[in-house]
Amino acid sequence: MKITNSEYGYILLGLDAMIGDRSWAGDKKAIENLSSKLRKEYNRLAKKNIEEGMTSAEEEIYPSRLNTDFGC
Repeated sequence: MKITNSEYGYILLGLDAMIGDRSWAGDKKAIENLSSKLRKEYNRLAKKNIEEGMTSAEEEIYPSRLNTDFGC
């Protein structure tokens, strides 16, 4: 299963919201770590996809840009 650019964006927005929510009593450090891992995985996949090549349609849907805003 591949996660799309916009799905990465939604997931990261949700994690950021959880970190910033003062009423949420969960482990914020664990959420920050998860967010960091997800960003690293996105960049790893983008690098792999760049090296292997993608169609222009795939580039618009799946990770294909390094160090970018997610969901773009």
